[in-house]
Amino acid sequence: MNLSGHLIVRATSVGDGTLISVIIRMVEGALSVKSPLERSVDRIARVFIPAVLLLAIMTGLFVLVTAHNGEEALLRAITVLVIACPCVLGMATPLAIAAGIGSAANRGILIRDVEALQRAAASSVVVFDKTGTLTEGRFAFRECRAPDADERTALRFLGSLERSSSHPLAASIVATCSERGIGLLDGVEIRIEEGKGITGIIEGTRVAIGTETFVRGEGFRLDEHDRVWAERERADGKTITYFGLEGEERAGLCLFGDLLKEGGSAAVGALTGKGMRVILLSGDARGTVLAVAAQAGIRECVADAFPAAKVELISQIQNAGGKVVMVGDGVNDAPALAQADVGMAMGSGTQIAVESAGVTLLRDDLSLVPETIAIAKRTVRTVKQNLVWAFLYNAIGLVLAVTGLLNPLIAAGAMLISSLSVVLNSMRLREKEGRALQMILEILLPWRDTTPT
Repeated sequence: MNLSGHLIVRATSVGDGTLISVIIRMVEGALSVKSPLERSVDRIARVFIPAVLLLAIMTGLFVLVTAHNGEEALLRAITVLVIACPCVLGMATPLAIAAGIGSAANRGILIRDVEALQRAAASSVVVFDKTGTLTEGRFAFRECRAPDADERTALRFLGSLERSSSHPLAASIVATCSERGIGLLDGVEIRIEEGKGITGIIEGTRVAIGTETFVRGEGFRLDEHDRVWAERERADGKTITYFGLEGEERAGLCLFGDLLKEGGSAAVGALTGKGMRVILLSGDARGTVLAVAAQAGIRECVADAFPAAKVELISQIQNAGGKVVMVGDGVNDAPALAQADVGMAMGSGTQIAVESAGVTLLRDDLSLVPETIAIAKRTVRTVKQNLVWAFLYNAIGLVLAVTGLLNPLIAAGAMLISSLSVVLNSMRLREKEGRALQMILEILLPWRDTTPT
C-alpha cells in the first residue's frame, strides 16, 4: 500500500513472455506431440480400418455363396462394420496421456514433453543435485577466516567481486556486506569459470574465490590448520569456499550453513521404497556432500563434480542400462538435465535449467519428484489397460460378428460401451476417489444435475 510518493514499475515480461503464457504453450506443445506408443497405435489403426472393410466384404460374400441368403449376408457384413471400433484404439492412448498431464498440472507438475511420461514410468535411477534442489540453497554466512587481513576488509573485496556472480554463495556474501554496512568497490575486472570459481582485479588488487583446487591454481596455498578446521566443519554439513587476496600467500576460508529442504528425506524414502536407486550429485567438497547425503538418507553420492562430470556420470548409468531422472535447478545442472532420460527442474531454478528439462516442478516441494514418477506409471498403466481392452473387444466382437452370433443393434450397444469404458478408465487419472458415480452420471445423463448436496 503506497500512501505517499510514487512508484516506478518496470514490466519484465508482457503478453507472450509472461509465465502463464509460457505454461500454456508448454502444455499445448506436450498435448500436440505424440509419444512413440501413440504413433505405434496410429499405425495399427491405419491398417485396422481397411482390414475390417475387407473382412466385412469377405464375410458377406461367404454367407451369400454358402447360404444363398442375400439378406443374411448383408446383415452379417453390417454387423462386422458396426462392432469394429477403431475409435477406441485411437482414443486409448491420447485420452490417458491428456488425463495424466492434467492430473500432474493440478499438482503443480508441468510436463512439457509427452515422451517424458513414458520415460519417467520406466526410470530406475534418480539423481539429485544438492544446492538449491535437495537443500534450501539459501546459504547463511557464518564466518570468514582471513589469513592476514581483517574480516571486514576481506568481505569488502569478496562482496565487490561476487556481486557479478549468480551463485547462491555469492548472493550470501553480498547480502552479508549489505547487512554489515560494508561498502562495495567499483572497477571490477572479472573472469568466471562455471563450477570452479571467479577471479577479478579490484582497485589494483587481484582477488580469487571458489573451490580449493581453483584457488590453489591461482597461486594461493591453504594452511594445514585451516584444512583440518574445514574438514571438521564439512563433516557437520557446512559449506566451505576458499579465497585469496593478492599480497597474501595463504588462502582464506568462508563458512556457510545450508539446510536440507523440508520433505527431502521423505521424498528420498518414497523413491527408495519403490526400489529406485538414488544418487546425490554435487560440485561441492566430499565432506559436505556426505553430510547432506546422510541427512537425506542417500547411500550413493558423488562430490567435486563439474557440469561435464555430471553429464559423464549420467551417460555411464545410461550405458549400463539405467533410465535416469535428473533433478536440478541451476545453470550448472542444465547439461545434466538435457542428458538424462527425464530432466526435472525446480520451478524456482534458473531459466536455462527449466528450458533443458522435460518436467518442471512449479512448487518447491521435493515430494513432487516421486509423485511425478507415480503419475507417469499410472498413466502408462492406464494406456496399456485401454489398449488391452480395445484389442480384446475388437478381437472377440469381430469373431462373434463373423460367426453370426451378434446383430447390428447389439453390436452398436457394445461399441458404445467399449468407447465409454476407455473414457471412464482414463478419467480415473484425474478424478478423486468417491467421484466415480457422479462422473458416470454426468456422462450417461448429461441433462441431470449431479451436484452433491
